[in-house]
Amino acid sequence: MWTNDDELKINPPCWESALFFLDTFTYMESEFGIVDLVATGMFDLSHPETAQELDLEKSLRALRQKSSIAKSIVKWIAENKDLLDDYPDHLR
Repeated sequence: MWTNDDELKINPPCWESALFFLDTFTYMESEFGIVDLVATGMFDLSHPETAQELDLEKSLRALRQKSSIAKSIVKWIAENKDLLDDYPDHLR
């Protein structure tokens, strides 16, 4: 799989590969875990070491990037389902 700002390609075009990449880029447990920790209000983010350790900005950036890639994968599947030999017939 490769992607840039304008295009995503899964090569070889395969349903199993597309689902693997979709699963990979929708796994966001660690990032949401950081957001949940910060949302509790139990941590003083004005303390530099705490803010650096939690790194909320990094987690939010990762969430945005992963969700953007996941959206591109879903779009790619929809546009290329005819190329996917193993695409389930009941989804066509």
